[in-house]
Amino acid sequence: MNKESSQKIQANFLLSDFTAIKAEISRRSDQQKTAYLLYLASISWIFLKVISGDLHFSYPLAAWFVVIITRMFIIREGLEIGRLGRIISLQICRELKKITDIDGRCLIPSENMDIKDETLVKRIILDRAFNFIVFFIIPIFISLYVFCTKYNLF
Repeated sequence: MNKESSQKIQANFLLSDFTAIKAEISRRSDQQKTAYLLYLASISWIFLKVISGDLHFSYPLAAWFVVIITRMFIIREGLEIGRLGRIISLQICRELKKITDIDGRCLIPSENMDIKDETLVKRIILDRAFNFIVFFIIPIFISLYVFCTKYNLF
């Protein structure tokens, strides 16, 4: 087997890895979206139960339990997505560059980390605001509402 043939086989394996990793990233991203939806459905149900006058202390506990579990899952999946992305950008692109003498970022432009992202700051601010409201303010409101209503504090 000549060098060119073995390089072609290696490139095919690298591109197969790239495809499999991109599919795994997509799957994990979909799981994150599903977790957000399940969380919003759960917290909405708890919110409606509390607002309708069902003031069991189990509802704030359930709200905080759902917050903790959901946040842990979303963070864990985000870390794994980042790890998989680094495998593509640091390992697969580097190996492709060795084989082809073309920068891996040119071969796989979607993995080009050097692109200036003008929306990054806005996305970070919106993401933090969303998470603060959904994962902190709403459960705090539920907890305070149950506690204050139960003990006639307002």
